[in-house]
Amino acid sequence: STVQCWGDATSGKTTVLGAVNSPTQLAAGTDHTCAINADRTVSCWGDNTNGELGDFDMDGLVDGVSNALKISAGSHHTCAVTGSYATPSSLRVTCWGKNNMGQTSVPTDLTNGVEKPVNITAANDETCAIRAGQNVASAAMICWPVAVAP
Repeated sequence: STVQCWGDATSGKTTVLGAVNSPTQLAAGTDHTCAINADRTVSCWGDNTNGELGDFDMDGLVDGVSNALKISAGSHHTCAVTGSYATPSSLRVTCWGKNNMGQTSVPTDLTNGVEKPVNITAANDETCAIRAGQNVASAAMICWPVAVAP
């Protein structure tokens, strides 16, 4: 029920905050790590240069995120699916951290209850959510930011 980190200790990357409480999932970015706690809040630690910790009051908990179900970290951002699988209309995606490419600009349908995100994965500067209730595999995933052709 605890987390231990080792390796490059710069920017607090290996200093797990006291706010981490019996974590159920971990997600590691380039210089930060986040955990879903047993009470479904989210704690992050490490570099906060780009808001990776999502914690403006510095209590160790990501502000505005509760009822977290899934979490995934990109290089300098993190996204979580929140809500309840028992109430699909409650499912939402929330992201925080670096937004230079639009990686935390979640598509509106994933934040207002129109879509039903059930899982999430982030890598580098991109994020994808798996949507429930889709019959076609290509429609089951939505990714952002959307690449613009040169």
